[in-house]
Amino acid sequence: MRGQWLKKEGIEFMPTYHPAALLRDETKKRPVWEDIKQVRDRYNELFGKRGD
Repeated sequence: MRGQWLKKEGIEFMPTYHPAALLRDETKKRPVWEDIKQVRDRYNELFGKRGD
């Protein structure tokens, strides 16, 4: 399910690896980075870019 958008009770979320998994297996870092970029993009779609 990692990397897929899910919806429960009207709330969207994306499962990814636990931070401890990244410490044990560095090959998981790239997939998590890709997940985080998708979360950022979805945030920007919903709320627009906000600068300081």
